[in-house]
Amino acid sequence: MLFNRGILTIVILILTTAIVTAQSAQCSSVIEDAIAFTDRHCSETTKNQACYGNFRLTAIPQPNVTGFLFEEAGHRVAVRKIDRLLSGPFSLPEEWGVAMMKLQANLPNSVPNQAVTFLLFGEAEVSNQAIPAGVVLTGTSNVASNLRATPSTEGTIAGSVAEGAAITIDGRTESGDWIRVQQGLGEPKAWMSATLVTVDGTIDDLSVVAATDTDADFTPMQAFYFQSGIATNECVDAPQDGLLIQAPGTAQTRVYFRINEVDIELGSTALIRSVPGDYMTITMLEGTVFAEAFDVRVYANPGVQVRVPVDADGIASGPPEIVAAEAEEIDNIEAPVQLLEEEFVIATPLTTPEIDELYTPIDGRWIFAPTRSQILCSPVGILPLASLTVDITGNSLAFLNNATGEVARTATFDDIRTGFFTINLDSAIRNNLGAQVGSQSSDFRFTVLDSETIQINVETVRNFNGLGSCDNTYRYNATFLG
Repeated sequence: MLFNRGILTIVILILTTAIVTAQSAQCSSVIEDAIAFTDRHCSETTKNQACYGNFRLTAIPQPNVTGFLFEEAGHRVAVRKIDRLLSGPFSLPEEWGVAMMKLQANLPNSVPNQAVTFLLFGEAEVSNQAIPAGVVLTGTSNVASNLRATPSTEGTIAGSVAEGAAITIDGRTESGDWIRVQQGLGEPKAWMSATLVTVDGTIDDLSVVAATDTDADFTPMQAFYFQSGIATNECVDAPQDGLLIQAPGTAQTRVYFRINEVDIELGSTALIRSVPGDYMTITMLEGTVFAEAFDVRVYANPGVQVRVPVDADGIASGPPEIVAAEAEEIDNIEAPVQLLEEEFVIATPLTTPEIDELYTPIDGRWIFAPTRSQILCSPVGILPLASLTVDITGNSLAFLNNATGEVARTATFDDIRTGFFTINLDSAIRNNLGAQVGSQSSDFRFTVLDSETIQINVETVRNFNGLGSCDNTYRYNATFLG
């Protein structure tokens, strides 16, 4: 029997359309079921727990962890017990890996139920880089004392403790003469002479640590490596693989992470993707983020994306930059967003021209007032500047002498769109009588937040004549005067 070729073509098109329609309906059903399943089984997840949401997930425990069970929906484990967590890609008839974690990050313990929500979905993997703490002891300060950046009375002053203050101790020098103390969650550690502390326990039980090892500890999964898949999902209704991170409360709550060796300060909600040998992207669905790597610090507003090159191992290989996110990158992201704690409206991605306009400071005079200071040592009469006056024209800046109004120093933006540059300023330290009592070197780092908002972070190292040195940090926010 002979068939008309036109009729055959129509039949094939009808069958193909029917198959695609059926598959799309099946895809949508898998996504809806996965979201409902995860919500049902993980809604009670508490701080520093990971929950198995939807098949398929694989969790690899930390060495020496026993009794680890994370194999089906509803299973929960402490995040500190996880070494790696992998979620599987979308695959019919019913697979789409979804995992939920509630993390403490730098949030205080004073709010018991406050946590950062992590949502891992599709083909993705997180590897915990927060090193578990060793032996930790407590103690009491016998006298008011300075803390030092290194275990020596010549070390830079890094803080102080009052007499009778409770102290947390997590390391020592090999001789045990100096102990390393914790200053607070997310704060750098410091050194204190062991003779000034009554220790509850035996100092010899503490680990011997390097003199310069004073970085703040990370809480579980606060530092991690992350990568996501590059394969196209067989379901057009499924979002691209990735990781959603949402800070609790308003955008004023800032949480800190280190992802693929990039330091992140996040307010609100971000979508993270990272393909080894290509880029890691941080797309702001709501709120803002600072991202820093290779001494470059950028700021992304809602609808803006931070892009960081990564090497074959997925580790940052260059500085971050501000770019436009493609609209398709957030296609169907509403599905996993439903599982986040806080409701919000997803920001529309900004175009490149819109970003250029947003990050170009208005020409004119700016006044920068200090908003935050960490003054570790400051003799009488030596205080941070009450304000900084800067004239901005295009890429150029002129710092004015507050007393005379004359130009004292000029600088140029390295990148007007990210608004980042660093300048060094050496000057004398004088007391109220005008006598020089030391010298200081200041490092200024500018970050443009938007066309009418600039932030300056200043780190000043002060060397006093015969009295040692100390580091002070200041933060200035700008007011545009026109």
